[in-house]
Amino acid sequence: DDDWVDRLNHKASVLAFFMFAILVSTKQYVGDQIHCWVPGHFTGNYEEYTNKICWVSNTYHKTFDEDIPKPENPKKLITYYQWVPLFLMIQALMFYVPCLLWRSMNGKAGVQIKQIVQAGQDMHDNENKEKKLRYMVRQMDRYLGHYRDHTHGCLSRVKHFVNKRCMILCGRKYGNYLIALYIVTKTMYAVNSVGQLFLLDVFLG
Repeated sequence: DDDWVDRLNHKASVLAFFMFAILVSTKQYVGDQIHCWVPGHFTGNYEEYTNKICWVSNTYHKTFDEDIPKPENPKKLITYYQWVPLFLMIQALMFYVPCLLWRSMNGKAGVQIKQIVQAGQDMHDNENKEKKLRYMVRQMDRYLGHYRDHTHGCLSRVKHFVNKRCMILCGRKYGNYLIALYIVTKTMYAVNSVGQLFLLDVFLG
């Protein structure tokens, strides 16, 4: 019930960010987090303590030909590196949210999308072609018949009038629930892909 673009977002991207998060976390919490330049007489626990202080106190970029900045004229701090694993996990979650929305909501349409798509893919089998076709037609007929907009009763007429005036013409009773949900899901994929570029720019400062 998805195409290669959807799978690129909710499978490949999520897997990539998850693997990067594991690699960075392993480096931070299993290996040495940071190596600081400490005085020569600092050994053992002193050096380890200094490295931990450097890790939680942020850093700044300085080349070897620059002087160490004075406290009254500090340089711009690099504050993001401690949060990289968490940020990568958040990115992975954001890429999966549209898929989660689609899979949790399309079942409420009253039609089994996954089974219909699978039946369509199996149409090349001549033995079950007629059976698959009847199944697909029966599912679509049941879907369209069940959610046809019957305006019997005063309350139904009032709701239909209000929805029409407010341009609320999307929903199961209008027969376009899946189309609207599909468009929303695709829009979320696009907005997420573009929005994460801006989010990454803010995160990196």
